[in-house]
Amino acid sequence: MIKDKIADYAYDAKLAGLNYHIDNHQYGIFIKIDGFNEKQSLYLTKFLDEVIQCELNAKRFDALKDFYILDLKNFEKQQPYKQIDHYVDLLLSEMMWSKEDLLKEAEDVNLLALKNFRPLFFNNAHIESLIVGNTNEEIAKTLLKIAVDSLEGLCKTKPLFSFEIRSNRTLKLPYGCNYFFEMENKTHPNSALSVLFQTSMENPLHNMLIELIEQILCEPFFDQLRTKEQLETMSLEDFEEQKDALATVRLEKKKNLRDQGDKLWDEIYLHQYHFDRDNAEVEILKSIKQDDVLRYFKDHLSVDGPKRRKLSIHIYSSEKWAEKKLDCGSLGDTGEYKALPIHDIKAFKSSLPFYDPPKPYLEIPTAGIEEAKL
Repeated sequence: MIKDKIADYAYDAKLAGLNYHIDNHQYGIFIKIDGFNEKQSLYLTKFLDEVIQCELNAKRFDALKDFYILDLKNFEKQQPYKQIDHYVDLLLSEMMWSKEDLLKEAEDVNLLALKNFRPLFFNNAHIESLIVGNTNEEIAKTLLKIAVDSLEGLCKTKPLFSFEIRSNRTLKLPYGCNYFFEMENKTHPNSALSVLFQTSMENPLHNMLIELIEQILCEPFFDQLRTKEQLETMSLEDFEEQKDALATVRLEKKKNLRDQGDKLWDEIYLHQYHFDRDNAEVEILKSIKQDDVLRYFKDHLSVDGPKRRKLSIHIYSSEKWAEKKLDCGSLGDTGEYKALPIHDIKAFKSSLPFYDPPKPYLEIPTAGIEEAKL
């Protein structure tokens, strides 16, 4: 509805070299403006005014609601490989709603509820921003002040409490586990499989070990499933070439300002703020030995690894689903490395702990009402 309201203004701005993007995500609303910087402040002011105050049209609301509900219902008709990532996130993320949960709530949402929700949404807020490009500190502060003034002036917005500003946590799987989750896709003849090996929380050394293993195994995986044999038989010269290739990829300069900004924003979004990550991790990469990679593989990925943690998601076509049922099949019925089925996602998540969010790489002042800042 905001996009509808600002459509004419946005079209004129686009002709003048200014663009915008607005989207929702798990922490709130994401707004991006790019283009000629001398007009960005005016565009941002107008845009925020519309976000906060735009008139909510009943007919347009009903149309958008119907479209949203249809999109939720159509999820079960998507190709299995497109559904996989949703279930990975649903199983491992602390704050994640299923399509079924969203559909139940969406059916009851009406225009009055939306009108009542808007002031509640803007009652308290926390802003994280990135200004990148042909700019300076003064311009950056001016743009941020526009956002703060808009919220405080139009909505009397106050800061969130510190405890309300938190990162989404990841489920911590136990060592030695082998869980699997199965679903039937009644629309398509194809099936899909996703296998996840959980290693540890964000760690520069582990990041490089994992990326190096991926680099080494990527091509052989499509030729022949060799994994550990490939690592054990690789010559030192080949190993160093793999390290060099990975370093080249990590240190490659971003092709444009947009890609550079996206990379910096990822660090802010994850609350890591490791803006020199590539250089720092490549330095760690240089010190990694072949034995380090093999040891890490044996510990975390080998079938008998003491720290192996495996989660697989299987989405079957109706034909394969029926065959599996006829076979009394279940991944837990075969093999020495017994797999445990996940029948109830909420019960599964409530039975296991979550990782604490990783600590940021920069000393960031505590955000929230204690700082008396938005």
